[in-house]
Amino acid sequence: MMQDDKRYWSYNSIDSIPPAQVSSQLSQCLSYIYSLRRAWSALEIPQLWIDRQVPILDSVYRLPSLEDLLGRSILYMLNNQLVAIPDEVLEQRSPYGPNPSFFLSIGRYCYWKEEFRHTSISWDQLSQFLMFEGSEYTAECAIASSLDGIPSTLVRKNELVVSRRGCYHKVPMIDLAVLYTPIGPSTNVSQERARYLPICQSHPALALCSKGPTKWENTDDTKGPSDLSDILETMASAATVSLDSMINVWRRRGAHMQASCPSDISDDTGGCKQDLPDWAFLIGVVYDAEVIHFVAHIPYIPEGEAEYQYLSLLFETLPFAANDTSTSSESSLADRYRVALAFLCLQHHIFRLTSLWDGIVWPPEVLQEPLDVVRELMDTWCETPTPSQPSSDFVVLPPGFEIEYDDDDDLTHVSDPVTAPDKVRPQIEEWLKTLEGVSFDYQQPWKGIV
Repeated sequence: MMQDDKRYWSYNSIDSIPPAQVSSQLSQCLSYIYSLRRAWSALEIPQLWIDRQVPILDSVYRLPSLEDLLGRSILYMLNNQLVAIPDEVLEQRSPYGPNPSFFLSIGRYCYWKEEFRHTSISWDQLSQFLMFEGSEYTAECAIASSLDGIPSTLVRKNELVVSRRGCYHKVPMIDLAVLYTPIGPSTNVSQERARYLPICQSHPALALCSKGPTKWENTDDTKGPSDLSDILETMASAATVSLDSMINVWRRRGAHMQASCPSDISDDTGGCKQDLPDWAFLIGVVYDAEVIHFVAHIPYIPEGEAEYQYLSLLFETLPFAANDTSTSSESSLADRYRVALAFLCLQHHIFRLTSLWDGIVWPPEVLQEPLDVVRELMDTWCETPTPSQPSSDFVVLPPGFEIEYDDDDDLTHVSDPVTAPDKVRPQIEEWLKTLEGVSFDYQQPWKGIV
């Protein structure tokens, strides 16, 4: 951790936090954290998923048949422990509340079909935990997938860096981060740039994930973390710039969140008007071959103080045994379901966090910072095309396709939209003939994890 960060941070667990450290603001935050834990204490499941008369494929999302079959088989084994929730009840749940609606995460690249009632990928995310093979790779994939699809966010994995005041450095021991990204990449150029997007003030990390000290079998990693406290300290360092950003945007908003938060969830913190809401904290996830830890990175003002301090609070530890699905017991599968459900609950929390940054207008230098970092990190840089400079993502028109105008045409005149195309119709029809047999499916599906 950087030397100037140490004085801001303290570390504790929710069961052993000293009463003297619990200010009125922090007390409100702890109450909210307990409500999060209660949200995944009961193993809820949509009634739709366990109704054998309603195929999952036709009602939730298109899945591979093998995955659907195995997932249903595991749900059948857990039937006595699951609490079925009717569809109409789930639809009434707020995306800002702690309890999962199972509808929040959306596939980033899919073909819309009218027969799909819901485009949520929650079933796909949950089933990856149920069919977890007990390896490091499948654990990482399940967690990365469970955080994908949250609106206004992007999951970053490759070469993570933190940028602060124009200086950036690599982040050790952090596997992935969920960055606030209100406008996601849509073209090949923007997707490539997203692979180098730094954690910074305008793109804070709303969640950070790291591997824990217990190694998986057949893992050759001897340089991994050996102590949980070291991991938490490194994670706190990576979260500092994001917490700084949170405090900055809250001050910019003047503590008036009603404009961007739905009124169905109370935002009364019980403290002074300058206090952050009780849900204003970032998430940390530490997972290994035995357990998964959930950490809250909380900004708060201690009693009698005027400046914010940061608390790394370990608030939940769940079993996450690295057993193959074929040899897993019912209790082990129930533990996995609870872990998956916890991530579905955290999706709501992360989505609610995005409302803090939504609509904030940053100064030009803040907006330029991530662009400068991306420019330095990329091997090749392609300038954003202007209307006069076609992008490589656009189809290049064949030679000779230029619309010719008569010399007496007034190009500033707004012509009749019905009769105007008649002049260029022959040229357009000739051009269309040259495209016969050309495929436009050149862009590969993008999962949103870069």
